[in-house]
Amino acid sequence: MTLPKTATIQQIARDLWLISPDLGRAGFSSFISAWLLKKKQKTFLIDVGPASGIPQLAAALSDLGVKRPDAIFLTHIHLDHAGGAGHFAALFPGAPIFCHPSAIRHLADPASLWEGSVKALGEVAEMYGPVRPVPENRLFNALSFGEKEISVLETPGHAPHHVSLLAGSRLFAGESGGVFIDLGDDYWLRPGTPPRFFLEKALKSIETLQSVPHDLALYCHFGWTRRLPRLLERHKSQLLLWADVIGEEMDAANGPGLVSRCFERLLKEDPCLSAWDRLEPGTRERERFFMENSVRGFVGFHRAGKGE
Repeated sequence: MTLPKTATIQQIARDLWLISPDLGRAGFSSFISAWLLKKKQKTFLIDVGPASGIPQLAAALSDLGVKRPDAIFLTHIHLDHAGGAGHFAALFPGAPIFCHPSAIRHLADPASLWEGSVKALGEVAEMYGPVRPVPENRLFNALSFGEKEISVLETPGHAPHHVSLLAGSRLFAGESGGVFIDLGDDYWLRPGTPPRFFLEKALKSIETLQSVPHDLALYCHFGWTRRLPRLLERHKSQLLLWADVIGEEMDAANGPGLVSRCFERLLKEDPCLSAWDRLEPGTRERERFFMENSVRGFVGFHRAGKGE
């Protein structure tokens, strides 16, 4: 697959840019956010994206006059946000990479990360590209980041190693607030709850995001919004609805077809998914794939609760 040569660059504010790679497949442009933030002569990059998008990211940084970021933060290490970390580290020697401490060993030795990703995502993982190790001396504990420009918040709802970042009044929420698509007069909002999923941690992470003052929220998927307080309340209700619906479907018939039944029912009953028909065909195909993976996260949560 030949990828486009350039990422999309959008300037959101005087010191903030969104960089989004185009992975050359329907539904996979305007989907992954990398954020460039310039503060007091320092340049911070939040997430690097998948390995296959690193050439586009490097070209975008060059276009924006960035020779080397002063620090890279990874909200979490799933392939679509950190799969390119090793490739990026090789292109930008010396730039420190900050992540949750439990993620460091997986970035230094990513064999199990890659194996698990291929098992869960199949050809989507192949599209994101193989993971390359990051030299361990380049990896640092984000929770110990000591500079006042950025505060790091533990938000393990989407993944146990997930962090969010607060830079002044900008909140980089990662995927702790779900997956968001701004449709102008409407929106699409769905859970990002891959296995293994823990509902209580997800709800607590939302409360953490709600507890910090901000006026602009930046998503991993996708873009930005000033409506986060309202969206977080709706996302909290959404998670509880999904837990109920999926639990009921498991009680009714916990066998083949469960995930598809849950998907169809959630499309009908979840008001945050009401914009389904407004999504482009490629986006619908992508969202169905990830929605079904999120349903599996809830299925695992319920089975663990029953001791299965």
